Amino acid sequence: MEWFDVTQVMKKEQVRILVTDEAKARMLSDIQTRYSINAAARGLAFSKDTDIFTTLAAGSAGSDAAGTAWNAASGADPARNIATTIGTILNNTVAMDSDVSSIVIFYPMRLYGFLKKPIEIGQMYQSIARFVEAEYQIGFIPTRQLTTSSLVVMKSDETAMHVTYTGSSVPTAEQDRLAGVGDEYILTQYFKTFIVPEAEGGSTNNRIRTITGVYA
Repeated sequence: MEWFDVTQVMKKEQVRILVTDEAKARMLSDIQTRYSINAAARGLAFSKDTDIFTTLAAGSAGSDAAGTAWNAASGADPARNIATTIGTILNNTVAMDSDVSSIVIFYPMRLYGFLKKPIEIGQMYQSIARFVEAEYQIGFIPTRQLTTSSLVVMKSDETAMHVTYTGSSVPTAEQDRLAGVGDEYILTQYFKTFIVPEAEGGSTNNRIRTITGVYA
């Protein structure tokens, strides 16, 4: 088996939380701290999601057009579009049909209501999301990171990796006193998502594909 080197550099994200002396004097420091920490946590999580989805989208090996948007009043066929893309992934990789259950489909958050709407499938009423999850045993997850396309990803060590810094050389949480202002807390994280290339110098992976035009 031949190997080749892949070099990556982690991204640094940092947020600062300030608890002012005035908040302490008003006995509001607990509320200010709690709200600030929650906002900081959401911000860091969103940064990681952005890094992950940007990398996966760039690493997509190809795309399949939905034809009709999934939110259209008629003519939409999400199940067929998904089946086409899954078939392409299986055809272009060494993955087996048993690996289909490791596939995750990410779709725009604003499609959530449309994909949860009951429709008639085989003389039964169920949502597209429930049908796909039941028939293919795959994840169907909404995200704010996508707007008009859906991302189909087969989870595998051969698809992509997300690495984080867990060492002790760089402090990930620090506290400092700002004279005349208050207490400042600094939270630092290092992370990076990267595609596992299928060939030296490559940047895409056939276990990732895009379905375009799912929202209009």
